[in-house]
Amino acid sequence: LEGDADAAWALFSTSVQKSWTRTQFDADFSMRYWSEPGLRVLLDGSTITGERAIVHVVLEHSYSGGLMSSRYRETFDVRLVREAGAWRIDQRMIGPSQYW
Repeated sequence: LEGDADAAWALFSTSVQKSWTRTQFDADFSMRYWSEPGLRVLLDGSTITGERAIVHVVLEHSYSGGLMSSRYRETFDVRLVREAGAWRIDQRMIGPSQYW
């Protein structure tokens, strides 16, 4: 999906797509999308209740430059809803972060 706004948009639930127009999404995607070398996205389990789920995500950032390197982890949850048999993201977000 890297850089593919159409594919990313298709992953959102109907309710998110109604509250966040495609025009707004495209503007946010073009301003906030990035690719980060050294980023690992790990899935750390999920909780499913009927047609809703929460996926626990861990982002592992690692940077290295000469003698210096660092690594840190960031955790957050992503809400999903099942629509027409497929899981869709049920919150606004751009890229691997809960902040977008």
